[in-house]
Amino acid sequence: MNGEINVLIVDDDLKCSKTLFDILKTKGYTSIMARSAEEAIARVEDYGVHIALIDLRLEGMSGLELMKEVKKRSPWTECILLTGYASQASAIEAVNLGAYGYVQKPYDVDQLLVNIRRAVEKRNAEEALRESEERFRQMAENIKEVFWMTDPKSAHIVYVSPAYETIWQRPIETLYEDPNKWIENVHEDDIDILKKNWKKHIQGYSTYEEFRILLPDGSIRWIANRSYPIKDEKGEIYRVTGIAEDITSNKIAIKERGELEAMLRQSQKMEAIGTLAGGIAHDFNNILSAVIGYTELSLMKVPRRADTSQRS
Repeated sequence: MNGEINVLIVDDDLKCSKTLFDILKTKGYTSIMARSAEEAIARVEDYGVHIALIDLRLEGMSGLELMKEVKKRSPWTECILLTGYASQASAIEAVNLGAYGYVQKPYDVDQLLVNIRRAVEKRNAEEALRESEERFRQMAENIKEVFWMTDPKSAHIVYVSPAYETIWQRPIETLYEDPNKWIENVHEDDIDILKKNWKKHIQGYSTYEEFRILLPDGSIRWIANRSYPIKDEKGEIYRVTGIAEDITSNKIAIKERGELEAMLRQSQKMEAIGTLAGGIAHDFNNILSAVIGYTELSLMKVPRRADTSQRS
């Protein structure tokens, strides 16, 4: 890993610079030398400088002033000051201005290398943290669900993703100003379940709830919220985090599907009744036909009466 680290050596004493260059080379570092502040600034702009070793006394610009310029152009460059007359005051000032530390001349090689190694470790840790934060930012800003995190003791909002403004249609800043602001937009019939589940968080339970919110235009949206308590190494809950999503379209689809299913069931009932009525009518018609047929046969067997007009 040392081969990937560029170390800038800024010292107007060529002998000191060359000595440092040789020491670092044997340890696998890539070194760049500069003999003035102007040259050092140019090197910072031209190369990816990870560590800068800066002599405190330079002509035209002090080491502290140069460090400010280096930090301005490359905030993640770790600076170590080199001085032959270090005092506690100058050391404190250097650290306050962003220096990782300082090494006094004549150099203790082991101390110098330890400082460089620790500065590299600090820089790598910060770089890893920045990359992790960037990945989180990209995820949080691009998912359509609302990712949120709160402090359960104070109920203060720790983080809310930008999707809140899309779903709630209200600015995120209002939540940081007043953590209870969001619940003012919850439908009054659904507030109790949220308060009940919040108590469960304090007891260490994960929860799921569906509730309605009122938008500024008066319309209603359905929200599904999953939340989880986070515990520290002592087992105490120090964060509650969760994901909230808009399920209004699902609710509408379920309602419409229910209505369609009800219509289908009604249609099936009417079809069954029609089939039953048709069957009954058919059977009744068969019975009626038999009754009529037997009636006609019976009438045929009855003798006809003589015509009274013919008798007279």
